[in-house]
Amino acid sequence: MNRRELITTTPALIATLGTAISSQSPVDLVIRGGRAVVPEGIFRVDIAIQGGKIVALGDSSAMPAARKVIDARDRYVLPGLIDSHVHFNTPFRGMKTRDDFYTGSIAAAFGGVTTYIDFAIQPKGRDLLSVIKDRRAEADPQTVVDYSLHMLVTDPTPIALEQLADVIASGMPSVKVFMAFGREGLMIDDGAILEIMRIVQQNNGIIAVHTENNAIAERLSDEYERTGKTAAAYYPETRPRYVELEAIRRALFYARLTGVRYYGFHLTIAEGVEEFRQARSEGLPIFTETCTHYLVLTEDVYRQPDGANYVCSPPLRTRADVEALWRGIQDGVISTVTADHTAWDLAQKQIGGGTYVGIPHGLPGIELRLPVLYTEGVVPGRISFPRLVDLLSTSLAKIWGFYPQKGSLAPGADADIVLFDPDAQWMVDPSHLHMPVDWSPYAGRTLRGRITEVISAGEVVIEGRQFRGKRGRGRFIRRSLDGVRFTR
Repeated sequence: MNRRELITTTPALIATLGTAISSQSPVDLVIRGGRAVVPEGIFRVDIAIQGGKIVALGDSSAMPAARKVIDARDRYVLPGLIDSHVHFNTPFRGMKTRDDFYTGSIAAAFGGVTTYIDFAIQPKGRDLLSVIKDRRAEADPQTVVDYSLHMLVTDPTPIALEQLADVIASGMPSVKVFMAFGREGLMIDDGAILEIMRIVQQNNGIIAVHTENNAIAERLSDEYERTGKTAAAYYPETRPRYVELEAIRRALFYARLTGVRYYGFHLTIAEGVEEFRQARSEGLPIFTETCTHYLVLTEDVYRQPDGANYVCSPPLRTRADVEALWRGIQDGVISTVTADHTAWDLAQKQIGGGTYVGIPHGLPGIELRLPVLYTEGVVPGRISFPRLVDLLSTSLAKIWGFYPQKGSLAPGADADIVLFDPDAQWMVDPSHLHMPVDWSPYAGRTLRGRITEVISAGEVVIEGRQFRGKRGRGRFIRRSLDGVRFTR
């Protein structure tokens, strides 16, 4: 791809994003000479930062002196990435992921993620507000970048349902529910899902749904175990595509009934792309994501000797599904791409002796989302770099209620910024990554592009391969969808 063909220096575009600083007092930081990437395009511009905020875009010769200058020539300058599907310090099937909010958020920062959303998971018998308090007590002293939480309801008691309005008003407008994992205590029934959708809609929130048919998945898993079909190669057959498709159709039916803002997690199948294409063509406030691994890996990996490592739910699919997901990204049906980061190490992944039975689901990926998708999407010309920035930052900020504080390079936005070298080439070596696990689903791949600096609220937290931040410097960000209008 010829990068020069993408660059614009039109004054009109710069004027929409920045103005000169009237004061001549020194600013904290100027990023000079970079090519800023936003959904509207790519342009050369200098960026001034003061007090943790972007204060101007333009020509640095017209800006005040700076206490620190970063020369960004030959690099792209992106708004800080957002990942709204992250599982730090998370229990599943009697185990916990290997990262906590400190180590996990360091890996996030190395991946250019300056804001993430994890989950406040309601244990049975607990009220929602106390669950949020406890989860924040874990995260606030540890996180090195900004974060928020989704409320995950697993026990929809009258008290819990009554508290949902307070949860949304407190700055957590997103509520997640599971249609699967009944034996793990995560699933709730359809009546409760419908009631939660009504409450979320009435209080201007957004519902997020894990869509798999629990009854079919459990019955198939039992049948395959009973007949000895427990090798990892059989795993996709225990959660076939119709398990996902049926649940998508059911959830979208409830979303249409209630008019709720709806977000579908981890879309994997071509038929699902068509379901969301239809819903969005109706003008409904409906969004969906896919995840990095579903755009790169296929079910063929389950036939490898280490196939059990790749168990996730929904499973990885076919090459045809991968291409359908990319088409959904190209035409706007898929709004975002997240990591669905879950840091299980090899010992945890091998607890089933190489089978899929009893092992934890999920893949580690928060650190590699940008370079993997740049390599697989931008370099071969599947999507433009501005579209990738929209998928990884701006659209996420708008959908979840961060915008324009996050996901933007405009004056007044948080100075969350990523510098990216598009010419770097490197091979993924898990021992050189910062996720606290001993493997990567992308190990051995040669990637194009590398993050060189990450700035969070005006502070350089990643410089080359060095972490410069400190424990607990990240903030809990209160979000709101009040006044946010849905646009297709």
